[in-house]
Amino acid sequence: MTKFLVIRHGETQWNREMIFRGRQDIPLSEKGCEQARRLTESLSTEPIAAVYSSPLSRAADTAAAIASGRNVEVCLREELIDMNFGEWEGLAVNEVRERYPKEFDHWARSPEEAVPPGGEGLSAIRARVREGLEEWSQRHPEETLALITHRVVCKVILCEALGLSNSAFWKIQQDVCALNAITVEDSRYVVLKMNDTCHLQGMGGDGVDF
Repeated sequence: MTKFLVIRHGETQWNREMIFRGRQDIPLSEKGCEQARRLTESLSTEPIAAVYSSPLSRAADTAAAIASGRNVEVCLREELIDMNFGEWEGLAVNEVRERYPKEFDHWARSPEEAVPPGGEGLSAIRARVREGLEEWSQRHPEETLALITHRVVCKVILCEALGLSNSAFWKIQQDVCALNAITVEDSRYVVLKMNDTCHLQGMGGDGVDF
């Protein structure tokens, strides 16, 4: 059995401003760095054998905090990179709603079918995520792995583990620096924990699911 700790990166300024990030390499905010530190402390008793991360710095820096003090290196993997939001990247939600009303409405109502102009859809993300999960579970039997990624990817991984279609995307919440725990054995997944942010208590403000 392999255990995956699926983690959303810490907060960035664009999260707070509700700006689509996608492949834009936006760094962690000061608060995001503190969130990563607190998450690292909460995972101190977890026997993490490997750390895999999206190559974008907001995820890679969160991963570096988790890997610090352990005899592991952060392995950057494209399977974990954020969704390509195409022409929406760098725009706030309200701007996208105004400039691309039909496309945005499609994303809001039918995420499993929607593809932002110049971007990618959830089915493409699910295909690359599935390949990664299969590879890592075979490479690390009986071990615990940390996967540091992004909101959309976390939701797609959970849909895969729960046996749900991508149409369930909006039914799953993923706050910044949230922790999910999943086990897999013989291609059978069990979700142990979802959107755990207990390690962020006392920091002030609600979680950011954007």
